[in-house]
Amino acid sequence: MSFLFLPKMLHEILGTALLPLAAVHIAYNRGYFRSLVNGKWNFMRCIQGFINFMLIIALTVVVVTGVFI
Repeated sequence: MSFLFLPKMLHEILGTALLPLAAVHIAYNRGYFRSLVNGKWNFMRCIQGFINFMLIIALTVVVVTGVFI
């Protein structure tokens, strides 16, 4: 969604639509969050959990900074 290749209004609409789409995705996959407390945390599961956590932080930063700009 490069700002250079999209009209300004379309870029803002798509950016605004990102948050509700992410919320719906998380709601549909809420079982994943419930399963985090179950089972054994081996090395691979820790790495995957860390990557997912960092992706959530990155999405939050992008959405919040986009709204402030």
